[in-house]
Amino acid sequence: MRNEWDTFHDPSWLSLYAGFGDLPARHSPLADAIADDALADSFARMRDAIAGTLALAEPHGAFLARVAGG
Repeated sequence: MRNEWDTFHDPSWLSLYAGFGDLPARHSPLADAIADDALADSFARMRDAIAGTLALAEPHGAFLARVAGG
C-alpha cells in the first residue's frame, strides 16, 4: 500500500529490497496474468523513456566542471 506522503515510489522500494538481497523465493502466478504483448509494450515504453532521459543527460565530467566553476 502506498500513501501520498511516502518517500519512495514502488520502483524505489523494489530497488531497495533487491539491494539488500530481499528477493522473492518463488515465481508469482500473478505475473502470468500479464499478456505477452502488453508486457512487450510496457518494456518498449520503459526503454523509450530511459533512452529519452539519457539523451537529455549531461555527461558526468561536464556536470562536475560546471558545478566546480570551470
